[in-house]
Amino acid sequence: MKPSNRLREHIQRRLNFALQRFAQHIRKLHVQVRDLNGPRGGVDKSCQLTIFLMSGATRVLEERAKNAYLAIDCLVDKAATSIARRLQRKHDRRRAHGLSRLAAA
Repeated sequence: MKPSNRLREHIQRRLNFALQRFAQHIRKLHVQVRDLNGPRGGVDKSCQLTIFLMSGATRVLEERAKNAYLAIDCLVDKAATSIARRLQRKHDRRRAHGLSRLAAA
């Protein structure tokens, strides 16, 4: 499904707002929007977001909803939570490693 200009703007605005604080950790984003059921209706819009982090890690998240706007909104919230968790775990590991080095000294 080719997103309309309005949907593209919505995606850009939501990604910028939700992920701006993580910008220095993100290398690239790729968004894919699909209509799974065609004209039949139902929960048939699928949005997939691939996040390429500067560390080399990749996160792939997907959300399905009745319309693409709702799917994007939920997906972007998931993405912000996922990146925050990843960075927190990385920070915690570094801190634990540093504290264990101090204890060993």
